[in-house]
Amino acid sequence: SNVAASNAKLALFYDWLFFSPEKDSIMNIEPAILVMHHSMKPHPAITATLLDFMCRIIPNFYPPLEGHVRQGVFSSLTHIMEKRVLA
Repeated sequence: SNVAASNAKLALFYDWLFFSPEKDSIMNIEPAILVMHHSMKPHPAITATLLDFMCRIIPNFYPPLEGHVRQGVFSSLTHIMEKRVLA
């Protein structure tokens, strides 16, 4: 169902929402980026759906904290690049 799919995506990305590299581990955010990376060629729709969810969750998770959520997602992506998770 759509609810189950949304809950699964939220479970995958939950640690991204308020990620802080000083307090959190790369291991918390690595699964989601690896799912997207490894599904790009065989299942591009999965990657597209996950990226869409990640973009939509920023303003919709909890609107009063949109700035914090946005910073968490950006921090996650920056940390993934710095740690060369996909290299």
